[in-house]
Order: sequence, then C-alpha cells, then structure tokens
Amino acid sequence: MQRAVGNRDGARRLLRWLAYRVDGGAALLDGHGRLRYAFPGAGSGQPWAANAPDETGAAAPVRPWNADVQRVLDRRIHSCIVDAGPHKVHAVAMNADAPGPALLVSVRGRTLPGVGGLLADAARLLDLRWRAEEAERRYRTVAAADARVREAVLHLLMAGALDSAGRVAAALTPRLPDQMRVLVVECPPDHRDAVARRCTDVSRGAAWVVRCPVYERHLIILAPTTEDDEVRPGPSAVGRALRELAAESGEIRVGEGLGVPLHDTPAGYEQAFHALAKAGADAGGHAVFDPLEELSLVLGARAHPWARAQLGPLLDYLPERRQDPGGRELIATLRSWLDFRGGTARQLKLHRNTVSGRLRRIEELLGLQLSGLDVLARLHLALRILADHRCTPVGGTGGDTGSAPAPAVLDLDELLSDERVGHWADTLLRPLTTEGPDFSEPTLRAWLERDAVLEDTATALGVSVSGARKRLLKLERVLGRSLLNGPSARYDLAIAVRATDLREGRASAE
Repeated sequence: MQRAVGNRDGARRLLRWLAYRVDGGAALLDGHGRLRYAFPGAGSGQPWAANAPDETGAAAPVRPWNADVQRVLDRRIHSCIVDAGPHKVHAVAMNADAPGPALLVSVRGRTLPGVGGLLADAARLLDLRWRAEEAERRYRTVAAADARVREAVLHLLMAGALDSAGRVAAALTPRLPDQMRVLVVECPPDHRDAVARRCTDVSRGAAWVVRCPVYERHLIILAPTTEDDEVRPGPSAVGRALRELAAESGEIRVGEGLGVPLHDTPAGYEQAFHALAKAGADAGGHAVFDPLEELSLVLGARAHPWARAQLGPLLDYLPERRQDPGGRELIATLRSWLDFRGGTARQLKLHRNTVSGRLRRIEELLGLQLSGLDVLARLHLALRILADHRCTPVGGTGGDTGSAPAPAVLDLDELLSDERVGHWADTLLRPLTTEGPDFSEPTLRAWLERDAVLEDTATALGVSVSGARKRLLKLERVLGRSLLNGPSARYDLAIAVRATDLREGRASAE
C-alpha cells in the first residue's frame, strides 16, 4: 500500500490494489458525497455508481446512496457496514474533518477476516495522498487566479486606468513600479513558465511577469528600473539575463523598451514589441528599442484640438441605456482594435460579437468606416495625442476652457507641414535608403497604398504572398519596428510617407 500511494496517481493505484485484495470494489467519496475515484469504474454495478460523474465528466453534488454513508461523511460515526444487495459495503472516514472524504470497499458474501485493520491502514495512507492532491489543486487554482489578476492589471494599465490598476495590484506582490522598462519575450508556449521564473529570480521578485492574452508565445515583463539602468545605456539587468538565456536557448527572442513611467505602459509595450521585431539571430536574440521621438510629442499641444475633433463623438458619448458601453469603453475598444485587430476579443476578454457590435457603434458615431489605412492612421494618431499628457493644452483637455479663446483647429496636412514633422519623418524612413535593400521603399509604398493587405501588395509587386511577407520581415529588421503584427508601425509609416510627399508636393488631396 505504501508503494502504491507514493506515486502521483497513488489514490487510483491503492484503490485498485484494495479491490483486487478483497475481490470486490473500492471507491473514494469527497466530503460532499461525490465520487472522486473508483475501481472498477462506470458500469461495474457497484452500489456507489449513482454518485459517478455525468457524461461531461462533472461530478454532481448528490447525496450518497445510503444514510449511514452520509453519517460517515458528516463524521457522526467513524465507520459502518452497509448491506447493498449482494454486496457488503465498508465505509471508513479518512480523517477527523467534518465533512470529509470516506473510503468505501464492497465485497460479495461474507466479510473477510482482518478487513477492518486493512481498511484503517488504507484510509490513513489515502488521507495523506488526498491532502497532497488537495494542496496541489489549491496551488493550481491560486496560480491561475494570480495569472488572471496580473493580466487584469496589465489591461487596466493599457487602458490608462492607473488608479484601478493600483487597487487591484495591491492584492499581489510586488508593488507596481513607478518607473520601469517593459520587455516582451517570445518563446515556445511550454517554456513560458521557466522563463517567467527566470525573470522573477533575476529581478529578485521585483518584476511583474504577465502572460500575454493575445499572443500565446509572449510574456510581458514590467521590470522596475534601477540606478544602474539609468546610467548604463543598453539592456537592463533583467534584459541582460534574458539575453544570456536567448543565446543559450536559440528559441527565445527578447524585445526591450526604454524607461517609462507607469502611466506610459502602452508606450513602453509598443517600444518592446517593436524591438522584438529586430531581435533576430544576428542580434543575439535580444534588442533594445531604438529611440525615435514620438510624433505626438513632435506635434505638441497645438495638435490637441485636431485630435479632440477627430474623436469628439466618442469622448462626449453617453449611452441611452446604462448597461450599454460608454465613450470610455468604446475608445478602449477602438485602441485595442487598431493594435490587435483579430486579437481584440482576447485582449479585452469580450465575445467577438460584442467587439463587432462596439465597432459598428464607433463607425456610426464617427460617421466613417474603419477601413482604409489613411483613416486608421488618423484615428491612431489622435488617440496617441489624447493619451499623452505632455500633449494636453494647459488648462484643459479640449473641452470648456473658461474665458480662454478656443485654439484654432488645424487640419492634418497643416500639422504635417511643420519642419519638425519633416525631420521626424526623415529619421523614421532613413534606414530604408541607408541600410535596406533596393526593394525597400517600393515595397513599403505598395504595402501602405494597399491598406497593408498582404495579398494585394504581393499582386502589385508581382511576387508571391510569401515573397511579399519575406520582404516586409526584412523591412522590420531594417526599421526596428513591427509591421505585420500588432502593435504595428504601419500607422506611423503612413503618416511619415504622407509628410514626405507633402513636402515634395506629391500628396493628393485628402
């Protein structure tokens, strides 16, 4: 019995041994009378078959088939023998907890000599195995709850709900860092637990490690910055450890963003995601985001009225019914859809029909179709401007500014004609001519002009779809930005190309 119960499936093995030993059957009921294990199994005609799981595998909480067995489960008696047709069923309480599990053994005909002592010994061993399995089940439940809470905190941070994220995160450790670097680790799904433990160990438990809800191969790490990170350019301490892991494994890639405050988590995540696109084998599996000033910062506060005008119907929207999503929820849905498209439902934990309904409502309110890269790029830029506190005009967020005169609302082309925007566009596109192959600019323009649809791009270039994909993957490494997966740099590139064409007089009327 000790050898049997020492295995991982020790309860089943011991019940099987007991059934053979008494030439009958053996079962284990939990404290609610549900059948956990039994030998022989279903269809064997044993008295406890009524407590077996249903067709779905779920054990319904039914009362035991005998009142005396119920008294054993309730700990009103320690054991009993029940006549059940041709069987005699011995029921023994496995511990003193009330209610608690019980061991049942059925024999045909007369009771075997010494069976009472045998069952008492078996009950003690089964109790040890039971407690070990219950502890493991609780551990898995707690681990799953911990992962979901961390995912919820990340979702709140990405949505800009900083206060709510802090309140939810207070139930866990460590505390959310005020200043941090975001890292995205790509690895085989079955390696994520090992990589997560490595990140936790390296950061001495200070890093937040979250399994990405959209990409099953990704881990998202919020690592607090240290004084060493502030003075040392390049990877952080966690990044250096993961770089070594990537070099050892060959199956791991790491993208690392720059230091950002907690409220800039979305920007930090995008930086890390873009860096991941550059973290190929030639980069040792690790890359740090190449800083390029954000277009929202280049445009500054003068672009805020334009952004407010683009998204005003969503910002001011109040649903007729309380249960319908309001403007804040619709903006969060739009932001997620622009970044993740098909992964929006997974990222927001919504049904895909709910997402589709919200997108239709957004189209109705804005009076436009969420198609065409030029439209999506404008909405993406407007969201970034409104989300960046450094772009907000002093004294308000675009609403009532008291007695101050309302700032002029420039159109997008007027904003893009600024010399600083031209410099930003040149900096973003320069690697195409200095580092990229000859097909870089034609491929990028064809891809953008066809709304980033890969099949249409391949037709325009006269290559196969896989050939067009390979070209874009090369451009990802050249630009250090993600193109094919979200968050994508397609919106920034579309704006940069338009700014360049405006300067050169090639842009068509909007």
